[in-house]
Amino acid sequence: KAAYEMTSELLESMQRDGVTCGQVHYNTLIKGCALAAKKGDPDAVATAHKTFMRMRVDRIRPNVRTYTAMIDTLAKSGILENLERTTPLLEEMHRLGIRPTRVTYNVLINAYAMAADAANKAAHDKMRQQAASGKKVTRRGGGKGRQGSMGRGGQPGGG
Repeated sequence: KAAYEMTSELLESMQRDGVTCGQVHYNTLIKGCALAAKKGDPDAVATAHKTFMRMRVDRIRPNVRTYTAMIDTLAKSGILENLERTTPLLEEMHRLGIRPTRVTYNVLINAYAMAADAANKAAHDKMRQQAASGKKVTRRGGGKGRQGSMGRGGQPGGG
């Protein structure tokens, strides 16, 4: 079974047994998605998002722990597109008056570091593919116009 199906069934089972689902339950489920993302579960981000949306449908207000767990799940997926989704969540927190904690910022710092690593890896992989295909490999930002470079006649500015 897909992770979200199991999560959904667990929530429904709790409700059938008369257990009121609250922030703590949803937060725990989303935090579990972060752990699954770290282990490489490809469904972890989708499961976290669906759980987050279900929380809203069930009229449970997300709190700082909910947002932090969502950001952590996105970060631990290691996928650049997911990492880029962390900033809008932080902005949403601010709009809703939810103050990020040190933990939230630590998770974001790790997410940004992972994004930089992912971007660097992607650039490196592209350069390797170009080199393997016989294309000329160039580095962005180098050469003419760069501060401190010397142009014709020994003049600064590459002109």
